[in-house]
This record gives sequence, structure tokens and C-alpha cells, in this order.
Amino acid sequence: MKKTFFCAAVLGVAAVSVYAAPEITVSSNPALPGVNLIVESAFSKGVLGTWSVNSGNRDLVVVDKSDGVNDKTSLKITGNPTRSPNAYHRLRMAVPFKAGEPYYIRYFAKRCNSNSKLRSGGSLAFMPAKGGKYKYAQVPEHVAGDCEWAEHEYNDVIPVDSNYATFYLCYYKQTGYTLYDNIEFRCGWTELNVAVKGGGLQQVIIRNSVTGVVLKESIKGAEYKKTLKGP
Repeated sequence: MKKTFFCAAVLGVAAVSVYAAPEITVSSNPALPGVNLIVESAFSKGVLGTWSVNSGNRDLVVVDKSDGVNDKTSLKITGNPTRSPNAYHRLRMAVPFKAGEPYYIRYFAKRCNSNSKLRSGGSLAFMPAKGGKYKYAQVPEHVAGDCEWAEHEYNDVIPVDSNYATFYLCYYKQTGYTLYDNIEFRCGWTELNVAVKGGGLQQVIIRNSVTGVVLKESIKGAEYKKTLKGP
């Protein structure tokens, strides 16, 4: 499974015999990857744990103990053409969510025997700190129809100041079933410290594995240092 990370690349002059390879140091505070707010993300204990299910659909939402990404456990939501089962997880932090902060969702899903072109997936709802209705945000979008285990991911920014949010996984009014595993929700910023030493330096590029290039800067001299904010 991919991990969120930053990498640095440095361009130097072509005369390799003149200059040794540059020394690149990248550190972050807080350390990456950030905390996963999904407490039970892989269902390895064989129970729903921190996940909740509406009382009328508890027969359709269980932990499957026969199929998973890295082991034999995953979340299973069985479809019913007349019902709308989902599982949901409360997301809380030690400090409130802030509007404009980045968030990142990733999970694996497998869909079987659906006989439908309807999409499955989920939703993400932030409760405004000042009260009012939930503010919904984007989540990964599934392909229509059946699929084997596949990774789904999405990144965006939090839409409103919020004390807590709710993340839903859904399988509405369909046949067949969907399995979910290795579920991640991470958010916030990190302070990224970059240091480069070496002769003939010309350019430094910092790339995030999720959001792409976050810094591209021409440099001169034998030493470069930079502190920046990254997701």
C-alpha cells in the first residue's frame, strides 16, 4: 500500500567528476504520515469496534472474516434493493477541524454480484462549530459495477470550522455486496524542513506523493535550507 510522503530532488551541473552527490535531508513536525483518525481501519480484531450501524440495518453490515487486502478481515456491507445500509465513524481531534486545512481519504474496496450500474461509496459530513446543518465534503468515487480489490483516494480541504465530522461508507438499494479495508482519514499541516548540501546546485523540487509538487525553486551555492508548510 502506498504511503503519503515527501521527496526532494536536486539538479546539479553535469560535471559529475567535479562535484559529489548532494546530501539531502528532509524532516517534518509533526512526523509523517499524520495520525489516522479511523481507529479501526483494518478490522483485524474481527469486530466493528469504533464503527456504528443504524439499528435497522445491523444484519447487513458485518466484519467479513474470509477476505481482506492484507489478511482475512474487512468490512462487509450487503446490499438490499429496498434498503440503504451504511457504516459510519465519528472523526474527532484534540483540537477542532479548521476550514481550509487539507484532508486525505484512502481505502480499498471490492464489489461483487451487484448487477447494477449504480455507484457505491460514501460521504463525509462536518458539523459546523457555530451550529447549523452538516456541511458535506467530497470522498473517493467508485467505478460503476463490480471490481476486485482496488485503491480509492481523494484529497481536498475542510469546508468549515468543526468540532467533529462523520465518515460514511454506503451501499444503497442494490444487490450484491461491497468489502472495505485499510481505511485512512488524515488531515492538517506539517512543518517541512529541507536541507541540501553540495557543489553546483541549481534547483530543488519538493514533491508530495498525494498532491504533487509543493516547491520548485532555483538555487545557487553549496548549501540550501527551507522550511515550508505541507499537507
